[in-house]
Amino acid sequence: MGAVIGKALMGNPNLTQEERNALGQWGAVLVGMAVGGNQGASVALDAESFNQQLHLEEGKLIAANAARYAVQQGYCASLDGVVT
Repeated sequence: MGAVIGKALMGNPNLTQEERNALGQWGAVLVGMAVGGNQGASVALDAESFNQQLHLEEGKLIAANAARYAVQQGYCASLDGVVT
């Protein structure tokens, strides 16, 4: 269900990332409540909130450190000319 909602939200270019997150969270709450009442809604909201936000933060972390990591692993000789 989450994948279907996520695909629909990503296909709408008029929504900001924050709006997509909020709508995904509401979808998770509604499905969680239908399946498990208040406790199901709470668990679904936590799972949706922390999963999506973690992925966004991980992406930022990777982008900020990719060049340095490439040098450390020997994929590049230096950071000369690399835009970070």
